Amino acid sequence: MPLEQLRNQSQTLMQRALEEFTASRAREGDKLKDLLLERVKRMEELVEKVKPRIPQLVLAYQERLATRLKDALKDISVAVDEDRIRRRWRCSPPRSTWRKSCLGW
Repeated sequence: MPLEQLRNQSQTLMQRALEEFTASRAREGDKLKDLLLERVKRMEELVEKVKPRIPQLVLAYQERLATRLKDALKDISVAVDEDRIRRRWRCSPPRSTWRKSCLGW
C-alpha cells in the first residue's frame, strides 16, 4: 500500500474516531445536564416545602444560642442583656464576616 493512501486512510479513520468521541461526549453532557436539572428541580421543591418553617427554625436556633450564651456567661458571672443579643441576631447568620460586622471581632 502506497504511503499516500495509508496516510489518507489513517486520517479518515482518525477523523471518524474523533467525531464518534465528540458525539459520545455530547451524549454524556446531555445526560449530565438532565441529571443536574432534575436535582435542581428537586432542591427547589424542598426549598418551597421548608420555606414556611424558616421563621420558626430561626427562632428555635436563636433560643438555643441564647440558652447556651446565658449558661456560658452565668459561669463567669456576667449579666446578660437580651435586647442586645437580639439586636446582634438581626445581622446575618453566624459566619466569620458576621462576627466581624456584628460583634466587632
